[in-house]
Amino acid sequence: MRQIDRVLIRVGQSFRASTWQMVTKIYLPAMREPIVNGVRLGLGVAIIGTLLAETKLSNRGIGYLIIQAYATFDMPRMYALLIVLFVLAIGANALIGRLGGDRITR
Repeated sequence: MRQIDRVLIRVGQSFRASTWQMVTKIYLPAMREPIVNGVRLGLGVAIIGTLLAETKLSNRGIGYLIIQAYATFDMPRMYALLIVLFVLAIGANALIGRLGGDRITR
């Protein structure tokens, strides 16, 4: 919130906006991009953590299936699963970008 332009805050105060109006009309729209970027970074860490946990601790999930295919030398299946994983990660990233109104992905 410290990075919000002071001019925007002063404009809201000069219009005598209530606290709720300041939050909904000034603070939240100004904080949208940092929040979306944080969610994107968190999504990447969550996907990596989930895959690592599935490879070592689980007997289900896409990480487990990839390791099983690798262990049995079923390379076409392993690469197909990796492609599915990449498509899911790219799709989730694009969805978050769309929800956040990211200008870069459009």
